[in-house]
Amino acid sequence: MTKDNSIRNILVPYDDSKFAKKALAYAKGIAKEEDTKIFLLNVVDEHNIFMEQF
Repeated sequence: MTKDNSIRNILVPYDDSKFAKKALAYAKGIAKEEDTKIFLLNVVDEHNIFMEQF
């Protein structure tokens, strides 16, 4: 039995910051090499959501 160490999925937290954009670009490179899927998790600041209600 062989051990499968391949990456199946990549989860990228994304908040539209410059760091998130760099992380997404990095994940795209890995996903292309590994032939896998990327899932984005939209991250928002709870404080900003609350303030937009008023």
